[in-house]
Amino acid sequence: MGRVYARLALLLQGLLILTSLILYIAVHPETTKLLAQKVLKPNGITYRRIEGNLLVGITLKNAAYHKAFKARKLTIRYNLFKLLSPRPTIDRIEMIDANIWPNRLPKSQKNQSSTPLPPLPPVLLHRLRLVQVTIFTPKPVTLDLKAKNLRWWQETLKIPAASLRVKTPWAWGRFQGAFTMENPSKWLATFKGTLAPARKYLEIAGQYAGPIPEKLRLSLKATPKQITVTPQPLPEISIKEANTTIRNFKTRILYHLDADYLEADSTFDLNASGVVARCRDHLVLTPTLGYMSDLRADILASPYPLPSSHLKLSAAGSTDALVAHLQLHPYGLDLYSTNYKKFALHLQAKPHTLGFIPNLPDVLRQETVALQGVATIDTSGPLDLHGVVHLKSDDTDARIDLSMKNGNALIASIVKPQNRNVGIWKNLPPPLRRPIYLYLYISNRNKIFNATTQAAQMTLFENDRQVNGWADVAGMIDLDVKGRIHPKEGAALKLHTHIDSLQALLHRMKLSQEKMFDAEIDTKIDLNVGQKLKVRYEIAIPWYLYNPDTAHAYYGLGSNFRGRVDKEKLIVEHYVVDVMNHRFDQKRPSTIRFEPDGAIRILRFALLDHGDLTGIIRPKKSEAHLHLGGQAIHYKGPEGTLAFDANVDINATKSLNDIEGEIKLESGTIRYMPKKSYTVNDEDIVVIQDIKEPSHTHTVIDLHIYADKPIHYRTKMVKADFKPDITLWKEAGKPLVLLGIVRIEKGSIDVEEKHFVIEPSEIYFAGEWPVNPWLDLHIRYDLDFNIFYIYVSHTLSDPVFYFSSQPPMSQNDIMSYILFGTPASSAFNGRNNGNSVGMMLLSAGLKNAIGSATGIKFDTFNILHTESGKMGVEIGKRLGHGFRILYRNDDISSFIIQYALSRSVRVEVDVKETGQGINILYFKDFKGPKRLNELWDRP
Repeated sequence: MGRVYARLALLLQGLLILTSLILYIAVHPETTKLLAQKVLKPNGITYRRIEGNLLVGITLKNAAYHKAFKARKLTIRYNLFKLLSPRPTIDRIEMIDANIWPNRLPKSQKNQSSTPLPPLPPVLLHRLRLVQVTIFTPKPVTLDLKAKNLRWWQETLKIPAASLRVKTPWAWGRFQGAFTMENPSKWLATFKGTLAPARKYLEIAGQYAGPIPEKLRLSLKATPKQITVTPQPLPEISIKEANTTIRNFKTRILYHLDADYLEADSTFDLNASGVVARCRDHLVLTPTLGYMSDLRADILASPYPLPSSHLKLSAAGSTDALVAHLQLHPYGLDLYSTNYKKFALHLQAKPHTLGFIPNLPDVLRQETVALQGVATIDTSGPLDLHGVVHLKSDDTDARIDLSMKNGNALIASIVKPQNRNVGIWKNLPPPLRRPIYLYLYISNRNKIFNATTQAAQMTLFENDRQVNGWADVAGMIDLDVKGRIHPKEGAALKLHTHIDSLQALLHRMKLSQEKMFDAEIDTKIDLNVGQKLKVRYEIAIPWYLYNPDTAHAYYGLGSNFRGRVDKEKLIVEHYVVDVMNHRFDQKRPSTIRFEPDGAIRILRFALLDHGDLTGIIRPKKSEAHLHLGGQAIHYKGPEGTLAFDANVDINATKSLNDIEGEIKLESGTIRYMPKKSYTVNDEDIVVIQDIKEPSHTHTVIDLHIYADKPIHYRTKMVKADFKPDITLWKEAGKPLVLLGIVRIEKGSIDVEEKHFVIEPSEIYFAGEWPVNPWLDLHIRYDLDFNIFYIYVSHTLSDPVFYFSSQPPMSQNDIMSYILFGTPASSAFNGRNNGNSVGMMLLSAGLKNAIGSATGIKFDTFNILHTESGKMGVEIGKRLGHGFRILYRNDDISSFIIQYALSRSVRVEVDVKETGQGINILYFKDFKGPKRLNELWDRP
């Protein structure tokens, strides 16, 4: 046993001595230096000083690897026993102030002169710390890295989790991620974190846009050849001084390490002054700020009409040069600059139509237009611009000169017609089919606009936001403009126009040679131009006159309209229209809408209290489709009051005018009397009426007028209740006639203190022209227990009178009772063809009765007996010295105009239905009693 114990003790002592020897060798500095010289230097790793030992680790000062790596301090800490175990483990590696040039790393190859490192098992590194490690790619990228649990096997390195701080010339950031390397020239880093652009680029971007975030969350992916950065989407960015907003900005930035340039692919939604577009952009940027951009935009919405919904913008340049091309088919704009201070522009558009502008008149939409323009812009000081634009279309040639300098701008243009009778020019009045000269001058405080043609001119001034101006068209239209411009609210303008004579204006402008309508028009318009256009108007018509022919004249005094314009709608809030001293005052609003195709849609035009006119008018097609409707429409005027229902359709085209419908009279009282303008009260006035044949236009009328209840007719002398059932009928090319019947249920006539009773009677209209109804009138007159019946038959133009009485009497007694209230004397029985005393008395009675009823004063009125047994009448009137006119209606109707040339000679012009003749009569002068001579003094 003793020997065993002795041997064990000796073995333990040997092991202890060996272990102590190994530890001594491991911790001895010379051992570390010797081993480093044998292992590190042959593999290209150099250092200035080495510290530590093989037991716990070493530190290399100023370490280097070929020309690809330098570090001020490189530390490796480990446990020797763990390092030499089957699973080698290193506690910590730390690198401080290191520089790495990846492109200088040697290619993997066998070096016979160096001692290769023995193959080692995978090494586990608990902690890795890099401080101020700069990688030149070739621009410097500085890293601060903290990592845990790294696995390293030969040239393979895996970092499952790391914290990274990166600083580049363009930005700096903090990231969390992982790193994998198969060899020094093949590695991958993926990180997510926050990136902050360099202050220099933030300030540059801040000059043009905002808000620019100082930090961006992004993901980063790096390889030896490139770095890919994907920032999170930006919610919104506004471009300064451009009224532009960018939303949903997404980008992917790719930096090529080997070629040293940056690429960015971006998508975003753009809103520029109401133009909404979805954009895609590809940007290339070099370290020297050379760039190339290719932008594509799909325009989704625009407040302005655009020729295309696809826009292309290509630009390339550097810090001192720019070339750009913008394409919005068919328009193209080229932009050039060599210093970003002076720019050259070239605008062009191939021949195209303007059909993309919806509200443009058809004559312009169909125009073929070509455009060429050049300009230079100098922004080195105050903006200096000079340019010329040429525009050419099918019928117009225009030149626009633009000039801006020292804050002042001048735009001068001339628009010339190529053919005065086509295109836009044919729709203008002939005096305006001349070259138009336009001038616009803008300074800091003043603006002046002038438009001049041969027949019109307009000038507007703005001074300190006050607007004044005037215009003159053909010397007939005066326009005054006054107002003020508010920077934030817009402009408030008042326009006043006055036309002394509309007919004179149309004649001067060679628009109309007819003289059917004339009026004086005064218009006031209030314009408020801001985010919304507000227009209010007042139109006054002091007088108007309408003469459809020489026999009729219609006029009105003091008419006016007031309302507003709401977008495409014209609203008449109140109007007063005077027609022959009849004033129609309407406070119900009327609405008229202007359609994009030029049509005028009458949504409602209020008439009277419950009447509405609706429909559409298409001026381009010269047609209209209207409807007049309403129930219980009331009219009140000097002629009486009336309530009626209307349902009338009006359809007018180039070839036919069609009026159909019905008017139902519900109730009413008519008090119409002939106006004094229809009677002769002055002996020196002669009324001559020009009766014209009716027009034979292609007009069709079928208008039914009826009543279920009696309508009252009330005048001083006549009272009647009647029910009409008539139709206004007109066939194409034929005159207007009446069809139907008017039933008089009851009534009375009071003339010369006599009371006549109208019994149920009827008036028939059989469609004759001129209108000549058939009569079936029953009139009764009661006097002294005598009843006299007057029956009127035949037609209005040729009536037949029948007299009867109870008890029965002779015709002369009946006439005597009706006229004088007494039976006729024997003088009525004479047959001297109207010269009997009875006939003269009868004539005097009728003369007084008719004169009282009509206001016409006759000096001669005789009743004649014709050969056929009928009664005739002769009416005479002295109209002046030596001039008399007689109307005689016995067997035929005739006018006799007498004029005394002297005491003995008189000329008579006899106009009969069967012809006319001229007679010269001589009267022998003789001396007689003074009284008889005075009688012949005048014919």
